Amino acid sequence: MTSFETELLESGFTQKDLSYLNNNISRYGSTLREVVEELGQRFVMVLCITIG
Repeated sequence: MTSFETELLESGFTQKDLSYLNNNISRYGSTLREVVEELGQRFVMVLCITIG
């Protein structure tokens, strides 16, 4: 387990979440960091739409 994965677990991600993300990464490419950054951007966008 990488230090980034440990940080994600400490931030509220579950082992099941990480497994799901890693399975998709192995299928489609990319890195865990890129996927988490993209999810963060989508979360902010949805939050702005919901609030605005």
